[in-house]
Amino acid sequence: MAYTDKNALYNTNLKAILNEIVANINAAGGTRVLDNPEVAIGSSDKAKVKTSEFSVMKDGVITKISSAETEFTATDHDIAADSSDAQSAIYVVYLDGTTVKLEMGDVADDGDEVVPATPSGKIKVGEVKVKVDEGSTDFDATTDDLDAEHLTATFTSKIDVAAGIS
Repeated sequence: MAYTDKNALYNTNLKAILNEIVANINAAGGTRVLDNPEVAIGSSDKAKVKTSEFSVMKDGVITKISSAETEFTATDHDIAADSSDAQSAIYVVYLDGTTVKLEMGDVADDGDEVVPATPSGKIKVGEVKVKVDEGSTDFDATTDDLDAEHLTATFTSKIDVAAGIS
């Protein structure tokens, strides 16, 4: 029996969907993010980074990662202010097993910062850029709220979609 153009299109779309499902299941040892988690300022503590609930698939098993608020690490995530230039750093928000963590890039003049590499074997779910205004006070990552007047925090959802990430 010959397919009509409409049936052929449905068949092509179905094959594409099924191939994607098979690829996800066959990503042995790999993890794939199935949703697009949102990265934002914490709602219970504005000194934290919040991620919305999302799901991941590893070896064909789907796991739901609960919404979480991640703390910065004392002194490791601070940004020193500069009297003449705004300073900034980008923090990678990544999944380590079922825990969301932060990895800080180098502090640089605003606009010259570099996104740090996602830690080996982990999967990125977003980025946070924190800019400290010139001539202001330092960013104390454990006590300063991310909406403080001397800071600008920008939140971005960016997912690493790659097989083989555990």
